[in-house]
Amino acid sequence: MSYQQDLIICRELGERHGESRALNSLGVALQQVQRFDEAIEAHQQDLVTCRELGEPHAEGQALNNLGTALQQVQRFDEAIDAHQQAAARFAELGDHHREGQALNNLGTASQQVRRFEEAIDAHQQAAARFTALGDHHREGQALNNLGTASQQVRRFDEAIDAHQQAAARFAELGDHDGEGRALNNLGTALQQVRRFEEAIDAHQQAAARFAELGDHDGEGRALNNLGTALQQVRRFEEAIDAHQQAAARFTELGDHEGEGRALNNLGMALQQVRRFDEAIDAHQQAAARFAEMSDDEGRVLNNLGTALQSRGLWRVRKGKNQSEAKGQNDARGDASSDAKARGERLVPLIVDIPSGSSAVSAPTATAASSSPEPLAKTEVLTLTPWRSRHRRRPTSKWRTSAGDAAARRKTRCSPTTCSGAGRARSAAADAEAVHRLRAVHRARPQFPTGNCGRLGVRQVLPQPVPRAPTDTAERPRVPPVPARSA
Repeated sequence: MSYQQDLIICRELGERHGESRALNSLGVALQQVQRFDEAIEAHQQDLVTCRELGEPHAEGQALNNLGTALQQVQRFDEAIDAHQQAAARFAELGDHHREGQALNNLGTASQQVRRFEEAIDAHQQAAARFTALGDHHREGQALNNLGTASQQVRRFDEAIDAHQQAAARFAELGDHDGEGRALNNLGTALQQVRRFEEAIDAHQQAAARFAELGDHDGEGRALNNLGTALQQVRRFEEAIDAHQQAAARFTELGDHEGEGRALNNLGMALQQVRRFDEAIDAHQQAAARFAEMSDDEGRVLNNLGTALQSRGLWRVRKGKNQSEAKGQNDARGDASSDAKARGERLVPLIVDIPSGSSAVSAPTATAASSSPEPLAKTEVLTLTPWRSRHRRRPTSKWRTSAGDAAARRKTRCSPTTCSGAGRARSAAADAEAVHRLRAVHRARPQFPTGNCGRLGVRQVLPQPVPRAPTDTAERPRVPPVPARSA
């Protein structure tokens, strides 16, 4: 007989106590199938019935179950109020076991609204209640939740101790699911205090536990966290493998958020081993996943821009033969002369930008809007500082006027001493060399170190790759209180 039929029969017979029990059991069952709005309505009706009957114990159960359902629909303030009332009812009755359950649920709701100190206090009280009663399973749950709250206020040593105790309790009971969650959270706390080898071991154990249970969601989270820890000890190939496996698990589950985070971390690892094309592809896929959810797209696009810039600079370092590069520079010099005649400013192109993409990092230069022809693809320019033998303090003004030759002579810094100008032995050769420098270096972004500065374009340097983000600790589960027996 279903709970709904039981409820109908109790109402027909006027059996209020049976009606209360049926409503409570119906609400718990509705939570299991994720029909939370109906579950909330059932628990609220049960609460009204219990108060009319004057049963504080049943009222406490209804309040606690109502709080768990409210958490599932993000109504955390109402959930906190319900759990507080439930804990008070059980405390008055001396039912410390159910009081501990209400306190643990109160802590999880408090974490969701970032009231971490209150959450820590609630979880500590809950753990103490379960320890006194010898309920090691719920003690482990409270300790694990205590660890996640402690991490949020950067009390990592306390968090590590709590997660270790929780993992030990679950291991004693053979609860591999709880053990895996505690170990994964332990790994995230160990990473925060830079104990990366221990963190790697914890994440590996967690991934193994979830794999045994066939929990691909938990396995994917553990593998993703494992990859971030491996990056910190520069084991990039292993990190790449871990992130790829994590992304595959989330793809199987259709979890776009988890897949996006794994792909983003994969891109960061690929950048470290200079596989920039693969990194760009990973970041683009991650950005697409987050764009579908309108979440966290900006950080991924920033990482994509870093990969694009790094790919361009790496190609510069690999370089081409000198004759081919000289031909390109001459062609760019002619283009710069034409641009000057039209009064336009020629800005160097650094990397190729995919069509329709908005992912451009801050230091990446693109063609000016006044360019006569849109360039779909261009080679990366050589980026080298223009140094002078006579090193002088940089001037506060960039020299771009036609009187550069005179300014050079006044500062005793002639083109004969500048790199790339050749050796001019007369005044005529001096003027010719200056003209050549203008043509060549106008298409090459330079960073002058002395008074011989020519162009107002600073050298673009590779920026350090941002640290791959680590997933936050597992969100604590909030299991509903089992249905009351008849």
